[in-house]
Amino acid sequence: MEWIWLEYGVKKSQRGYSDQSKEANMETTKQQYIDQIRTNTAYPNYRRFVGIVAILGYVLAGLLVLITLLAFIEAVSVGEYREGFTFLVGSVIVAIIILFVSRLLKEAALIFSDIADSITDVNSKTSSGQ
Repeated sequence: MEWIWLEYGVKKSQRGYSDQSKEANMETTKQQYIDQIRTNTAYPNYRRFVGIVAILGYVLAGLLVLITLLAFIEAVSVGEYREGFTFLVGSVIVAIIILFVSRLLKEAALIFSDIADSITDVNSKTSSGQ
């Protein structure tokens, strides 16, 4: 599209819109569509299940950190500072990875559900003649 404007010598400031506002409007429209298909989903149980699995991942990471802190306190109380600190750092890193993977898998699963809802939406409009 840019080449058409350039061919006729029209500058960006003369076009009546800015590229940034057009992109921002497109992002708003996409987000509104995603919100709409998530609200009117054909798979509410699947979305709920994905949310519960993600929460379980978050709880697992929290329990790991809590148990690690208790083990660290126990290790320090018997004088094993180095081992306790190493265990603490390693477990916190694993907990962060668990949080990251839980969030990533939740988003991936919801994307699949969004795709299925979009296809269902398009097919239902096509078959009903809209």
